[in-house]
Amino acid sequence: MVNYRLPSFGLFTTQLNPVYWFGVPRNVEFSGLGMDVDHMASQLSAKNNSKGERVAFKRSMGLRSSAMEHQVPEMMYSTDDAPAHGISAVKALAIAGQQGQKIWTIDSSNISMALADINLSDDIENEIRNAVNAGNIAIAHQGYLDFYGTKAAGYLLLDPETGAGAYKIASGGMGEI
Repeated sequence: MVNYRLPSFGLFTTQLNPVYWFGVPRNVEFSGLGMDVDHMASQLSAKNNSKGERVAFKRSMGLRSSAMEHQVPEMMYSTDDAPAHGISAVKALAIAGQQGQKIWTIDSSNISMALADINLSDDIENEIRNAVNAGNIAIAHQGYLDFYGTKAAGYLLLDPETGAGAYKIASGGMGEI
C-alpha cells in the first residue's frame, strides 16, 4: 500500500459547564477534555491495484484513528494516582462487547431486526437508518454504556465501496475524557 497523508483537521477542546447564580452564569466548572478529528484525508493506492486491499486498509486506518481519539488524551493526562478515562467509538463498541451486549453489523437485509433490538436515541437510530438506506453499513451495540458516570454509545457508519466512515459516540464528540 502506498499512502500519503493529506491535509486533515480536528479539535482538542476543554469542556466547561456554566455555574448559575439566581439564573445568571457566574462561573464555569471544568468537566473534561474532548478530541475530535473531523476530517482525516489520505491518498492511497494498493501496489497491486486491488480495490479490496485499499478498502480494507482505509477501514483499518479509521479504526486505528478512532482508537487514538481516546488513547492520546488518556496518555497525555493520566498519572499514577489519577488515570484519565477516554471514550471513542471503537472503545465504546469494545466495552459493550465485553459487557455481553450484541454488536450489530447493519445493512439493508437486517435493518428492521437490528433497530428493533437497539435501544439508543431516536436521533442515532434515524442516522443509522438513513446511512443504511443510502447503501452504507452501520455497526452499533444494543444500548447505552455507563462510562464513569456518563451515558455513552459508539457506532460506525461505513461506506463499503470506499472504506471511508464516520466513527461516532452518542454525545456527538469523539475522544472525550
